[in-house]
Amino acid sequence: TNFGTATSVTFSNGVATVSMSLYKVESAAVVATDGSVTTSGSDRLSVTVSPAAFSKLALSLAGPQINAVAFTGTNTLTALDAYGNTVTG
Repeated sequence: TNFGTATSVTFSNGVATVSMSLYKVESAAVVATDGSVTTSGSDRLSVTVSPAAFSKLALSLAGPQINAVAFTGTNTLTALDAYGNTVTG
């Protein structure tokens, strides 16, 4: 399920168990509704996703690089986790 889309959950005696796998680094809120009542404010579940461990490097070139010509602009090398999030540690 994409985070941010509605997902149906079945409750039994007022209890439901749901697994979430979140990959995008962000702070988000999980909101529940039964059609007439919707959680708001402190009733929402706050979720913070942090980057996973370093997995790969991404190189971004400012422009085309030509043999025997000095680099121009700023080229960037970024550490990423397996999901494409920037790893800063």
